[in-house]
Order: sequence, then C-alpha cells, then structure tokens
Amino acid sequence: MRSAASRKISGSGLPRGTSAATMLLLLQARAEGLGACWMAGPTVARRDIAELIGIREPWRMLGAVALGWPDEAPNATPRRALEKIATWFEGGSK
Repeated sequence: MRSAASRKISGSGLPRGTSAATMLLLLQARAEGLGACWMAGPTVARRDIAELIGIREPWRMLGAVALGWPDEAPNATPRRALEKIATWFEGGSK
C-alpha cells in the first residue's frame, strides 16, 4: 500500500494520462502528414501562457504541442527486425 505522501505526489494520474493522450496525438499527426513537436519548455512561462489563452482552475498546462504542415517530407525511418527488439515468451511459469 502506498503512503499518503506517495499518493499526494502522484495525484490522480493526470500527468500519465496526459502523456498517453499526447503520444496518441503525435502519432495521429504523423499519420496525417503533419509535423508535431511536444515541448515542455513553455511551462516555464505557465502563468503567462495560462492568462494569455484563458486556462483556469481546475485546468493546468503540462506542456505544449507545436503542430503544422512541414516544408518538406521527412526521410522514412528505417525499421529494425522485430526479432532484434522484442522477445516472445510462451507457456508462462511452471
């Protein structure tokens, strides 16, 4: 069982859920031919940005995603063979 301090630090899991949603946004952007970049840097100006774009409690900014049409198509990413990056276990423990 986790301590009260541990529960307070991790909160509701918001950063993890936001991270998962952001990764899905980035993947879909790529699939649509868009360029995207997840940035944490803008959080140093969190209060100013929140005021500028109207973010109010209970909402908070955890990062920013720059999204747009790239000037040029990126080179294809070479794929490694599945056998080189994954290990499959069958049968479970005995």
